[in-house]
Amino acid sequence: MLEQLKTRWGVRLTVPDLEQAAQWLEDNLFFSIVDDDAGVLAVNGNCLLELLPGESAALPAPAAGAYFAGLAHIALRTRDIEEAITWCQIRGLDLQLDNGRRFYNPKVYGEGEYFFNIISPFGVVFEISERLAEPSPCQSPVICGLDHLGLPSADFAVAVDAFSQLGFVADFAPVENWNETEGSILCGMFGQDDPLGQRITLEIYQFLDWQAVSMPESYGIKGLLLGQSGITANGISLF
Repeated sequence: MLEQLKTRWGVRLTVPDLEQAAQWLEDNLFFSIVDDDAGVLAVNGNCLLELLPGESAALPAPAAGAYFAGLAHIALRTRDIEEAITWCQIRGLDLQLDNGRRFYNPKVYGEGEYFFNIISPFGVVFEISERLAEPSPCQSPVICGLDHLGLPSADFAVAVDAFSQLGFVADFAPVENWNETEGSILCGMFGQDDPLGQRITLEIYQFLDWQAVSMPESYGIKGLLLGQSGITANGISLF
């Protein structure tokens, strides 16, 4: 199993305490844990995380009108957003909600997605997403598998071109959303299957009315992995 996992797309994280981070993922987000020589592998359906010891701090609030560019969140999928919220509240997790309710990202995948965020004890943001136009392929547990990885970019076209050269293809034509808080947002989803047929999807987006700033080095999401190859968050002209 371990050798198969090492051929898959995944996400590299650093965490201050491997055991505590792995236990939190297992207890709250339904991950299975596999020990590796260098660290820990955590698996939930098509979501593979490689945990290594290191610094990890929650993102600070950026200056007004600014946002961080780089790998920002890991979105897991749910069959029922309200049930997922209830599960997380019962577990006492640190949630980001819209006045106590789920957020809504319109237009993506046709009818949009409902979502909310969890701030993990090691600072990494986990989004929980429900696509309105299609049921989740995994119905149990309530949080099951990867929906996408959130990648805010300083230049949408540059990021799309860079990942296109790596074999990522658009799931739909990019859309432009708007809300009073964030202004205009250009957004698209781009996916690729790994050698085992597990799909990884990137949500590439740009806040058109705001200024991008570099992702803090202390943030725990360090990059994408395919086997022994690594792609760092800012290593492909995202900035």
